[in-house]
Amino acid sequence: MNSVPAEPIHEIASSHTETSSGVERSLARLTQKARQLSQEFSESDHTPESLLERARTAEAKLIVSNAALLSLSRLVETSAENLRISGAALEALSLDAAEGKEKLHASELAVLALTRLTANAKQAMNVGSEALTALNLMAFYDPLTGLPNRRLLLDRLKQALNVTSRSNRYGAVLYIDLDNFKSVNDTMGHTVGDRLLQMVAKRLSASVRNNDTVARLGGDEFVVMIEGMGENSAAAALEARRIAQSILLAFDADYQIDSYTCRITPSVGITLFSANKNDTVDALLQHADLAMYAAKESGRNTFRFYDERMQAIANEDARLETDLRAALREDQFRLYYQIQVDQSGHADACEALIRWQHPTRGVLSPNLFIPAAEVTGLILPIGEWVLSAACAQLACWGRDPVLAELTLAVNISARQFYETDFVEHVLSTLKRTGANPHRLELELTESILVKDVEGTMGKIAELKKRGIHFALDDFGTGYSSLSYLRRLPLDQLKIDQSFVEGVPGDVNACVIVRTIILLGKSLGIRVIAEGVETQAQRDFLATNGCESYQGYLYGHPLPLEEFEANVRQLT
Repeated sequence: MNSVPAEPIHEIASSHTETSSGVERSLARLTQKARQLSQEFSESDHTPESLLERARTAEAKLIVSNAALLSLSRLVETSAENLRISGAALEALSLDAAEGKEKLHASELAVLALTRLTANAKQAMNVGSEALTALNLMAFYDPLTGLPNRRLLLDRLKQALNVTSRSNRYGAVLYIDLDNFKSVNDTMGHTVGDRLLQMVAKRLSASVRNNDTVARLGGDEFVVMIEGMGENSAAAALEARRIAQSILLAFDADYQIDSYTCRITPSVGITLFSANKNDTVDALLQHADLAMYAAKESGRNTFRFYDERMQAIANEDARLETDLRAALREDQFRLYYQIQVDQSGHADACEALIRWQHPTRGVLSPNLFIPAAEVTGLILPIGEWVLSAACAQLACWGRDPVLAELTLAVNISARQFYETDFVEHVLSTLKRTGANPHRLELELTESILVKDVEGTMGKIAELKKRGIHFALDDFGTGYSSLSYLRRLPLDQLKIDQSFVEGVPGDVNACVIVRTIILLGKSLGIRVIAEGVETQAQRDFLATNGCESYQGYLYGHPLPLEEFEANVRQLT
């Protein structure tokens, strides 16, 4: 609705108010005039002519007065109508003003709301941008070191391969693993370990060019990717060697973390890539990883380049693991037994030795698959199978008068011994098979003694309470300590065959063997020599007080039937 201007309406109202006042004044003057005429009539002469004249004059004046009164009445009516119109106009104006005020207020609220929406939108955009940045960091960068993570590294490697295919220039991948990093976490705590990784990341980044990529794959593994190294493999290899040496040099200085002084070294594997090699991203990382392990096997704190022979070995290891798993499922393992005799030549014990009846390769000795089993963790189920099969056989021999007195020795791996339920597992196996614990001897390697002497003593003591015997295998080749021997409740020491094969011709071997025999006697521990193959070796051992012998001189490891027949023949 269109609004009426306020100022003209007020002027109209004022004008009609003034007109009404004028009408009232005119009526007052007419009344006064009538009174005056009446007085004049009473004072004048009253002749007919004068009276008639005065009457006519009065009539005329009355007509004029009536006309004036009629005009005034109409003017009053008009003024009243105008006042009503003015009142309506004022009311309309008031309504318009109120409506306009409400609209103005609503407009102000809308503007305020729009302003707030704009501010919220800007804030949301800022938050969204920050969230996208955070998500990008989480997706592509390592949260601990700030370095590119595996995902970003794979993407950059893919791009680098594409660029190399166009530029014909070589690149390199350096796979870096920290040597013995686990000991830092174990001895100093994971907080120190994390800070060490952060410092390592900075040193690695400072050892390469700004346009090179340093990434953390996880744990203590890092990868450096180098691009644009030259157009021939010799120059690229030389440049990669220089960078690897720079990295090794960067690790020379100690790391100071709070009160700890840490020293850590890297093992570095290197592989080159170019347009001519048709490498994939996965293949590059695998090759560099293999080269890194070759560096570790070469003594650590060094670097090695990948070559195809490493891949052949890796492929063989993968096939071997697959075959080992199949061997467990399909019961392809067998126990062979090698006799042990006393000084009189009487068979009083034997050692259970695992063999693998491979479906295509025939019978395999343990040195061909046990190392792989250790690496893959399959040594645990294999060790459990050996213990179970040996105890079952021991129970069978217990029912045979000729074989019932044999003690059966079983090798226990360090991984197997360190299992928290090792004691319970051995006891449950004995109970399940019905084997005589007094005829079971568990052979441990010296490496087991190093990790946890107190724990080792506790497990040995617990099992010895049940009648089980313990022997220390390959004595003299590991980490022997006289204090360990004095404290551990061992029953037998086994002189390693590497010493036995040198007697009696090798003076040093003779000294070592004599010392071991004397040590065993001093500690009240029986001594047995393994690897006895000649009569001369046997005579030397017997002369120096060795009590038992094991080796080809008395018998090879044999399948069950052949072994039992051999024992019966010697008895």
